[in-house]
Amino acid sequence: MKKANYARWQTPPMDILENILQRLNLSDHIRLSTVCKFWNSTVTRSDIHCSPQFPCLLYPQESPKYLKFYGLSEGKVLEIKLPKRCRGWFHSFRKGWLIMIREQGVDSKVFLLNPISKAQHQLPSLKTIASFEESVNGEERTACAASAFLDYKIELSSSNISECIVAVFVGPYKELSLCRPGGKRWNTFQVTDYFKDEYPLDLLFSRGVFYALVTSTYSNKNGGVRAFILNFRDEDEDEPCAVELKLVYDNIEEPWSSHDRGHGDFLHRINFNGHHRAYLFESTTNNEILLIHHMKDTFESSVIEHQIIERRMHPSKFSRTSEFKVYKIDPYSGSFIRVHSLGDQTFFIASGSFLSLQTSDFIGLKGNCIYFQGKGLLEHCVPTTLSNDSGVFYLDGGYVERPWLSIDYFRGHAQSWFVPSLRYS
Repeated sequence: MKKANYARWQTPPMDILENILQRLNLSDHIRLSTVCKFWNSTVTRSDIHCSPQFPCLLYPQESPKYLKFYGLSEGKVLEIKLPKRCRGWFHSFRKGWLIMIREQGVDSKVFLLNPISKAQHQLPSLKTIASFEESVNGEERTACAASAFLDYKIELSSSNISECIVAVFVGPYKELSLCRPGGKRWNTFQVTDYFKDEYPLDLLFSRGVFYALVTSTYSNKNGGVRAFILNFRDEDEDEPCAVELKLVYDNIEEPWSSHDRGHGDFLHRINFNGHHRAYLFESTTNNEILLIHHMKDTFESSVIEHQIIERRMHPSKFSRTSEFKVYKIDPYSGSFIRVHSLGDQTFFIASGSFLSLQTSDFIGLKGNCIYFQGKGLLEHCVPTTLSNDSGVFYLDGGYVERPWLSIDYFRGHAQSWFVPSLRYS
């Protein structure tokens, strides 16, 4: 009788299982998966509904052997050890997947990873992109050559691997490369005009269309949309797949004002709203395409030339978030309309990810605001930087709150918001 009761609790009814899992946060899910084989397989079952998980902030990696992140709902730092087959350096997060890079020179690997379930999907070899080997051979830092080549955001069309198309701008000529997870090769297209200083800023997939945010210093375009149809296929596919791409030209923001002040050999300059980063978001409430301008005040210290040589001193440029500007993009004309409220939405921005969530899906999440994380040092000579630019921007009052401590991390390493999922495989 005791054995029968024990067996029943090892495999409880489905309604009880779902009831249990709906009440667990991320750290509870991780602990539950280590109890036994049954519970390990249960927490990743796609037919059991779980409540949405709060975003976590993935810290810059110290080692390819593990990931460390801060859970907003738990209010504490969690650590996940990676099996040998999953080890690599984190690049970014999209559609439930971490994009990971295993640096091996020209044989570097890029793969998608679910850090919770450990599901993994390989992307085609970078050697199928013509400019990759040339880039690696010319890269002084061969230990991170693949990361330097994939310097821009990687976008996925879907979390479902069977339907997914991966897109990224690569190399010195900013070519757009497309592939399928598990495919054999990348397809590369020149969609920006490199010789007219057109540079990609961001990528977004929404309702069957890839959107690329572009800046153009040569032609001084502000706003506007150009549309393309790109035909690509993998080696095993008989018919090419038509992909629609729209280039959206960024609107240049002018700084408010500048102030210079000299002190001895040093010159200090403050530019209010002197720098901005631009991102594309898809609205979670009405599927509109939004443009976000992350405005920063910049503080620049420089020294006269002979002091740089004699004292080995270098100019430094620091930045600090001042506000965010949100625009709605007309998908046909490319015109920008200023938006002053996100409604029932919360945005998350970091160097390796951009998330938009419906606030009402999460108990305790603040709405109509933007959570941001980033480094406050734009240019410096030392290899480490201090991430002293993080907080929450409230669109209602137009002010910034800074509730978190700064974190040290190596230059070039990303940090990212991500929504943990146990369901992707």
